[in-house]
This record gives sequence, structure tokens and C-alpha cells, in this order.
Amino acid sequence: DISGTWQMETLQVSGTVTLGEDGIIIPGDIWTWANGWTETLTAGTYQMCADGSVVLQGNTSDGPFHFHGILRQKGDIISLRDIPALEAPDRGLGFLIRKGNNYSLMDLSGWWCVKGTALSGYIQTDGAGTITGSEWILPDGTTQPITGGTYTIDPETGTITLQVVAGEKSYSFLGVLNKARDIAILRNEPPAGPRQFGITGNELVILVKSVNRTFESKDISGCWEITAMHFRGTIVADASGVITQGTLIDDGGNIRNITGGTCSLNSDGELFLHLSADDDTFSFRGVMSPYKDFIVFVESLTGPEITDRNLGTLTRYQPAMAVANDSRPGEENS
Repeated sequence: DISGTWQMETLQVSGTVTLGEDGIIIPGDIWTWANGWTETLTAGTYQMCADGSVVLQGNTSDGPFHFHGILRQKGDIISLRDIPALEAPDRGLGFLIRKGNNYSLMDLSGWWCVKGTALSGYIQTDGAGTITGSEWILPDGTTQPITGGTYTIDPETGTITLQVVAGEKSYSFLGVLNKARDIAILRNEPPAGPRQFGITGNELVILVKSVNRTFESKDISGCWEITAMHFRGTIVADASGVITQGTLIDDGGNIRNITGGTCSLNSDGELFLHLSADDDTFSFRGVMSPYKDFIVFVESLTGPEITDRNLGTLTRYQPAMAVANDSRPGEENS
């Protein structure tokens, strides 16, 4: 059951989505774009299949939306992409987050791995509102030590603010911690002065809780849905980390078969993924969530010419039936 109110964070908009119990999206929620423009949800429907795939479609005061997504097995995050019609606004990669209650500063204590559209790295906190260290990894591959900062968590809503200091630079983020308290999804707040160093556009960052747990290569085994900035699709991996099949769907709707690949998982949950689709190859670096059903990744490539890291997620799912490709509700098999 996915009915209820979900927080929405995408590359372009932030707001809420309220899902009724009868497949109807309740109108009235307001979505705020990064430039301050707002749109109001006027009508919509949603559908979820047995494998966890979700489609949300409808209209706002700004135009139609058509989100394709996948629900993690823990039940509190839907990774999605807006698949806009011609001339419709594109809200990009995003997430619906189901929130809990009775949050405290301790919920963000310890080490967190950060993956973002531009910034990645690690953050360490003391569980009392202070960021005590670690480092940013910038798109060009250079690192920037985090020297301090603060954070807050609203006890009822799970809303998070991060103020991160890295040398003479500062970064501000606003977002939410999920119900399971292992994933936080945030967007950069517009700076009052010059743009935040290292961020050249809308920045979406995902924090993954680092826990004292041993991960094994067999944890990657199974079916995973890919949801990323520049493509979506599926992969199937065996217990040794070999990718046995899958598909990629690019922004133009073109479907390509994955012809091979490997993935390796370190004991701390760090993932390295390499795959081939037709004539293209891709390399990603990611991290697995403590519940082993959700992976956040960015492309491994860095350099001065890199404008984004193709932020994405892998969400574990259980196929409801054998299908010819990656079709989802509202799509036809090709």
C-alpha cells in the first residue's frame, strides 16, 4: 500500500504528492521549482504492479507529468524519472520519500556516504547537530576536506538542513530523512551570494548511512531497476557479480540490450559496476544501503570537462512475471 503523503525531491522541483487509496492522486499539492516558480497539482492517477514498479501521471497548473518509478522493498522510497511528453516540462530524476516520526539528531549520527549530481564524498556527524569532518569529491576528481558545519532535523517531519564548511567554502542543503532512517535526499538551497563552489546548477545529493555490517558479493545477486539522470532500465546479476542480462532505455526511448558486465561489492558496501550495452560501456561507483535493497551510484569518470556525474540508483525488485524487456505500466513491449 503506497497511499498517503510522500515528500518529492527531483532535480527541478520539491513538494509533496498525496496518493489516495483508489489509485487517484489527490489534487492541491504545490511543487516549487528551483527558480522559485510554483505549480499546483490539479489531477492524476497512479498504478503499482506486483514487482514494485509505479507509474504516476496527471496534470499540474504548469503542464502534464508522467513519472515512471520503482518502490524499494523497504517501502519508503520510490526512485522515478519524469518521462515528459513533447513540449511538457521535464522534472528530471527524482524521488518520493515516505517519512516517519519522532526524529532526533541522533538519527543522522556517524558516517554517511554522499553521492550527488556534482558533489560526492563522505560526511561525519556527532549525533548532536555538528558535522565533524570528512571530505567532498568534486566533479574534476579533486578532494576538498570538510572542516565543520551543522545540521538540524525536524522531530515530526524529518526535514533536514545541512550547513557544510569546507575550508573557506560553505554549502547549504535542505531535504528529508526517510522512515527507515538510512537514506537522506537533499537539494542545494539557492545561495544568497555567489553560487556555491563546485555547484553549477541544481544539485541533488543522496546520503547513505554507513553501518558496521559486512557486505558480500552475493548481496548484489538478483534483479535491479536502474533509475538515473540519463537513462533507466534493468540489470540481473548472479551471486558472483556477473551481469547476465538487462536493458537500458535512453532519454529518447531507445531500448538497448546489456551485453555483459561485472559488479564487485566491498565489505563496507562500496560497489563498482561496469557494463556494456551495444557499443557503449559504462562504469559506476556506488554504495549499498544497510538493508541491501537500494544502491546509489555516480559515474566513475571525473575531469575538468565533467558537468554532472549521472547520479542514479539501483533498486532491488522481484519480477512478477517474465517479460521481453523493461516495459512498465503504461509502456508496451517492443
